[in-house]
Amino acid sequence: MSTIYLQMNYFFLSILINFLPPGPFLCRDSLNQNAPMLMSSSILDAMLFGKKSDSLEGRINFWSNFFMNVHYQADPMGEGTGIDSDPSWNPCAMDCETYVETVVALSFSHNSKEVMNWVDKTRYYEGIRKNSHRFFTMNLSWIPENVKLGYLKNVNKKITNIQGKIGHIVVPEAHWSKEWKERFVHMGKYAPRGLSMVKYIPLSELIGVFKKIPVPSVAFLVGSTQSTNPFLITHMGFILKNPEGKIVFRHASGTPGRLRVEERDLLEYLKMLKSYFGRKNRRFILGMDIYQIIPPENLKSSENLS
Repeated sequence: MSTIYLQMNYFFLSILINFLPPGPFLCRDSLNQNAPMLMSSSILDAMLFGKKSDSLEGRINFWSNFFMNVHYQADPMGEGTGIDSDPSWNPCAMDCETYVETVVALSFSHNSKEVMNWVDKTRYYEGIRKNSHRFFTMNLSWIPENVKLGYLKNVNKKITNIQGKIGHIVVPEAHWSKEWKERFVHMGKYAPRGLSMVKYIPLSELIGVFKKIPVPSVAFLVGSTQSTNPFLITHMGFILKNPEGKIVFRHASGTPGRLRVEERDLLEYLKMLKSYFGRKNRRFILGMDIYQIIPPENLKSSENLS
């Protein structure tokens, strides 16, 4: 397929979108009507071709910004069939995890086939798209398995020597709330089990050293323990520099009144976390666990992703 054909395809589809009535083809959030173009593999191929010479930071900046204002939806992606019949590729709705997975997949890919391979690698054990194989809990599955892919490097110590630590035991047999208990059952032998321990930079320390955070990075918010909740990581998003040179936090926000992909000034966001989640009856946010994004060794070989 020629480059000219791909560019024409992209041009005509972008015009067509302006005349289509609301429906399943379009994103429900009218503030971003670019995202549904990525449902077309030829359009996606054209866009990836146009970005292939950009730096890794440039690609992550582009794709993370591309989804700005896409509406928030909890768990918008699944296996397309079975227990979770949500689509395996959904650029029109995102939660914090699928936003990161989608941007990473696009930033590391040269064509639409590689995108889906990366999505599967960042979401499932052995890249096998099955509900039982989907990573469950950040700290015992998603983070270590994505570190194995070679693109995440913990940089807490590079930023500061002041760190906190929190942990708890995670076993399927514990008295988790109903929704989490059912997830453990679905996973069977792939269910996380063991000591879930995470080191983090306290919010008070981050406010003073945030300019030392390398970009691009993925930041994981660390929350206080809850007896019926297996999660220590409560949220995730990108730390980047925007075109104005400001250090920002881009994420899919599930906060009432926001519910969209957005960009926040990082310093102001950290101050907000310290005050908002420090209130009574809110789960306390302790700090952030930060991983720099680096080019994985297998980036140049799509064979390693199949």
